[in-house]
Amino acid sequence: MGRNLNYGAINHRGGGLSKSTFQAVRVCDIILETSDKDSDRHGGVDSIGTIFYSDISINKGTEYPRRLPTAKPLFAYQKYVPIINEIVLLIQLNTEDNNKKTQTTNYYLPTINLWDNSHHNAMPISEYEDNSIGSENFLENPDLKSLKLFEGDNILEGRYGNSIRLGNQNNTPITIIRNGQYINSEDTTLEPNVEDINNDHSSIYLTSKQLDFNLTCKNNASYTAEERQYIFSDQRLGDISPTTPNISQAIIN
Repeated sequence: MGRNLNYGAINHRGGGLSKSTFQAVRVCDIILETSDKDSDRHGGVDSIGTIFYSDISINKGTEYPRRLPTAKPLFAYQKYVPIINEIVLLIQLNTEDNNKKTQTTNYYLPTINLWDNSHHNAMPISEYEDNSIGSENFLENPDLKSLKLFEGDNILEGRYGNSIRLGNQNNTPITIIRNGQYINSEDTTLEPNVEDINNDHSSIYLTSKQLDFNLTCKNNASYTAEERQYIFSDQRLGDISPTTPNISQAIIN
């Protein structure tokens, strides 16, 4: 894969990014585990998540991405792993070690939203018609869609149709956890979609009386553990209208 040679460093006091200056760079490679051949020279366990980056302004490639500059994730408590050819923002920070010697470290923020797509936001290099997205381990799925937004939503989306929606209906909270997005082959638009409780791979709905549901089975004998708690629909919920084609759409609209 051809990748950029130019580092795009801003020359302030000997080179590198100046303090509090952000720079957009292209991800060329990343260390994901300590067994990586370059892990030890970049800090062992501390190297996990380290990217090798290049400038985005010149579409000129290199076959040696591991010779490029590196940057570490800015956040330790949240991991958002970029893929090759995605664009991230870089910032350089100067710190002092125990000997009061200044150390300069590059940090990167999560991927820039180029295409408003939760699946990927890569910008492949055009040289040699290289349209690669991610590594050989990342398989692009153009059918995956982002979630539709509703006012006040707080949404976390993965790359593979998995998501968490912290939303509301009539100012009452609703939380929807979805693992695996239903792909409607008849929908060829780029419009975002909503969760589909009937067709998504699996999901969890935590509701606050948005809609009433019926249990599929009220037979206690169908449960393998006698002590397992279950709730009848008439105790907590109720009947859902059989005319509702998509429960999810009705809940969060």
